[in-house]
Amino acid sequence: MMRDLRYAVRMLIKSPAFTLTAILAIALGIGASTVSFSIVNAVLLRPFPLMQNQERLVYLTQYFTKTAEQDAGMSFPDAVEIKKQATTLEGFGAWQDATFIITSGEKPERFLGGRISAETFSFLGVQPILGRLFRPEEDSLNAPPVALLGYHVWQNSFGGDPAIVGRQVPINGRQVTIIGVMPNGWRFPTRSDIWMPLQMEEKDHPRGDFFLGSIGLLKKGVSIEKARAELQAIGGRIAAEHPDTNTGCSIRVESFRDKMVEDSKALTLLIMAAVIFVHLIACANVANLLLARGATRTREVAIRCALGASRGQVVRGLLAESLVLGCAGSILGLLFAVWGIDLMVKAIPVEIPFWIRFDLDWRIFAFALGTGGLSSVVFGLVPALQASKPQLVDSLKEGGRSGGGAKSQRVRNGLVVAEVALALTLLIGAGLMLRSFLAIQNSDLGINPKNTLTFRVGLPPVQYPEKEVAGRFFEQLIPKLASISGVDAAGATTSLPAIGDIGTNAILIEGDEEPKQLQDARMASAATITPGYLQACGITLLRGRDFSPADTKDAPAVALI
Repeated sequence: MMRDLRYAVRMLIKSPAFTLTAILAIALGIGASTVSFSIVNAVLLRPFPLMQNQERLVYLTQYFTKTAEQDAGMSFPDAVEIKKQATTLEGFGAWQDATFIITSGEKPERFLGGRISAETFSFLGVQPILGRLFRPEEDSLNAPPVALLGYHVWQNSFGGDPAIVGRQVPINGRQVTIIGVMPNGWRFPTRSDIWMPLQMEEKDHPRGDFFLGSIGLLKKGVSIEKARAELQAIGGRIAAEHPDTNTGCSIRVESFRDKMVEDSKALTLLIMAAVIFVHLIACANVANLLLARGATRTREVAIRCALGASRGQVVRGLLAESLVLGCAGSILGLLFAVWGIDLMVKAIPVEIPFWIRFDLDWRIFAFALGTGGLSSVVFGLVPALQASKPQLVDSLKEGGRSGGGAKSQRVRNGLVVAEVALALTLLIGAGLMLRSFLAIQNSDLGINPKNTLTFRVGLPPVQYPEKEVAGRFFEQLIPKLASISGVDAAGATTSLPAIGDIGTNAILIEGDEEPKQLQDARMASAATITPGYLQACGITLLRGRDFSPADTKDAPAVALI
């Protein structure tokens, strides 16, 4: 085999134009495929960083059977009951997304974070690089406030100070003791930078208020199906004890990883399929090049056969050339992929979840090299078989000038047809995607985003403990914003259009009979806005009037629908 490879290298060196063209075609196909595979690898294949026992992690949420497709989250009292009663879970944790404002520097810094039950990080298997994790008693509402910092907050806001543990830092207007620093890359559940204990009580978060995210660790040997059956039975008992809020409410249990990737899985696989079509087109191109090259080498092959070479030896020699091309193309394609992955990551316009990492690993290298080797067989076998069956007398007479017989021409025509079919399929798919994209771009959002800027304001709860106090802040802020030169209108909302989280609330319309159970209530998505918000968003009213400064809490209640 080594002799065949050495001979293949010599023959390819003699045809530099062909060799470079073939290698470049292979490299482009493998490079594009590898970049696409890196997305599949990052989203679907790579283990979540720093988590242990990932195959036993499950996502838990409550839902009403009337709207089974919608997750409701989990209420705090129900989470407490599940933790007490579940025997199939080795660990159970809950969290709530939160915003934290640090005011220790020259200017306040705002970070996304979470309030999380104390034992969650322990059963996830992650350990801090400095300090310790939360203790169970720190979940108590009256416990001294403590926090864990993310690695980037520690580095960027505190200069990587190793003495940060034990230091008190003003967070949300309170002096909070820093007890640890989490490892680089840890931002559970998605993009958190600071964590504090959950510290909740049922009187502040009654049953029927579904807002928590929940995760569980199955005991060894326990299947998801068994855990689901037990947890749904627990949900049934809770519903029987609290029919006003929990009738028709059940508990959903699914793989934590499946839950995290459910929104991106289909698109990821679609991208991979499209790029595979591109790679197959590249393989067909190289196969055509090899067929054309084989047609000019019929005299050479005929001489080898006349000297006693078997057909198998000839095929092996020609496949060796394909293998050399495939290996060279794989190496160059891998370099293209490294460059392409870097460009792709820089081009992503939004912050991605912490567990999606595009680092090169053994899967990406194996894919690139494996694709190159498989491609060598795909694009090299048919040309090798075709070239290994020369008509000896005719080929020797033609002196290598043959362009191939009718069968060779049919093979080339077939490859051309395959290329066209693949290209058309890809083109049609791309056209449909483009049409869908343009339809989304041109769809009426109900707002005019042109020249509209958004920003978030986080108010420390210590300084603004009451809604009325926070309301007065915005009553003063918005007129000041509207008075800035160049600003036509300003307003505030609890949920930005199209991208904000809108809460769902039970509503009672005048004249309706009050429902006995929450599942029978009218449900509506609601957001709170200030005067000026509609004008700032370019939203026009069909009927009626906008809110005005006179619509205070002491005035008659009003609403827009």
